[in-house]
Amino acid sequence: MCLSGKETTGIDGFRTSIREEIRILFLGSLNNITDTESLIAMLNLMAKFRKTCLSVVGGGDGLRKLEKRLVNTKVRLIVRGITFDQCVREEELTQAHFGFNGYKETTEVSVSYKALDYLKYGLPIINYTKGDLEELINDSYCGLNYEPREIKTTVEKMLSLSVSDHRKMCENARRAFEEKYSYDHFQATLACYVEGLLTSG
Repeated sequence: MCLSGKETTGIDGFRTSIREEIRILFLGSLNNITDTESLIAMLNLMAKFRKTCLSVVGGGDGLRKLEKRLVNTKVRLIVRGITFDQCVREEELTQAHFGFNGYKETTEVSVSYKALDYLKYGLPIINYTKGDLEELINDSYCGLNYEPREIKTTVEKMLSLSVSDHRKMCENARRAFEEKYSYDHFQATLACYVEGLLTSG
């Protein structure tokens, strides 16, 4: 991921306006540690006010449950399944407005692989993890941290974003990846560590 960071496809022009539709992407496995309840509540509430779409690139035991819960709602669901086709992943990552990174409270997660993918493509994160990623989102304004008991507050924030607000959030997400997780950052950090070892000896 670090090595390919410089080759990311540009995001301008791929997404529909956030004022017309909100499209959320979920990457990975929907399983017993995923905060599916908050995701469903979020989608259903948004769908009352704006066209809402959820794309899933992945699978897991929770996918069938998710499909059943959304079948009679206004939420449009796109399931791409488990795929290693980079073109499929890029298509979804460049069309979505947000990436969902929600885990149950009992789950200890710092920075997930899906979160790094979201940031790499300049995709703001809807996050419920504590620690590094939560702090990064607060400090860099590259997404929204939510609380499961306050879903309405998060949805209101998403609905209130202007096109320029969202574009800025996308830029911040991309910048956060470059500054924290890109290959250039890795090289600079490694060089500092090596220099420190050489000078301390």
